[in-house]
Order: sequence, then structure tokens, then C-alpha cells
Amino acid sequence: MGEHRRKLPVAFRAVACYIRRMTHVELADVRSIAREARRWAERLAGTHEFGEDLGGLCAVASGHLHKKLRDAGYKSVLATNDNHCFVLLNGYVVDITATQFVRTRNISVLVAKLTRMRAEGTYSRPWLITKTTTSRREMRKFQIEEGWPAEQVVATPTIKGA
Repeated sequence: MGEHRRKLPVAFRAVACYIRRMTHVELADVRSIAREARRWAERLAGTHEFGEDLGGLCAVASGHLHKKLRDAGYKSVLATNDNHCFVLLNGYVVDITATQFVRTRNISVLVAKLTRMRAEGTYSRPWLITKTTTSRREMRKFQIEEGWPAEQVVATPTIKGA
């Protein structure tokens, strides 16, 4: 008889190869990169029509964070659902726009294990995953096809300020 294995949802299969334990030093580095990306997003929000909570800026900010993490050598993945975009890294959610949600209003940079968030059930809704990719261009295409507002899709390198 063959071994029975629980099948992962499609989105999880795409990122399963990227999951590994991160050291405290790596987590501190990721938080530092995320804080800098958050400051970038806050400056961008200040020059455009986005609120202080960065609502509506999740895809643009996540695309920027993803690029910065990749530039630093991390194998991050962009993740999205029907109304939110964020970054996955080694089984962690890294979200610099979590302030748009009531339960995470006071958390400017969220770095939390996805499995723990799901087990707790308290922060799950915004971080349900329907699509993952390592490509900002592919995420942008997906979001446009899904009808995201043009100013809220992941920016590609050809877009100024991305």
C-alpha cells in the first residue's frame, strides 16, 4: 500500500519548498528590512491618497518589501487573496500594512508564523492565501485579471518608485 499524505492546498504547495527555520539574527534582519520598507510605504502614502493605516497600499508595499528581501538574499514569496497582499518568508507572514486591520491596528510590521496564526484563528482572515508567486510581474498580471484597482496592484520594476 502507498503512503497516505495529506495534500496541501495549491497555494501552500507553491511555498512549501521555501519553509525553513530562521535564526534570531535572520528574523532581526527581516524585521529591519521590513521596517525600512514600511517607512518607504508611509512616505509613498503621504504623497498619494492613501491613509495612515496604509489601507489600499498592501500590494505596492508588499512588492517593494519582496524586492528588498530578495535583494538581501532571502527567498520571499508574494501572497494574495481577494483583497489583501503580503509577503511569505520561510513560513512567516511579513506584512507591513497590517495596520489596516482592526486586530493588528497597532502592529506596524507584522512578522508571525503562518501556522501559529492559523492555529490561533485570530488573525487568519486577511492572510488566507489564494495565489503565491516569486514574480512581481506575475502577481501584477494576476491582480489586474482579478479586477484590483490599478493604483493598488503590485508595481513592477518599470513603474517609477517601485
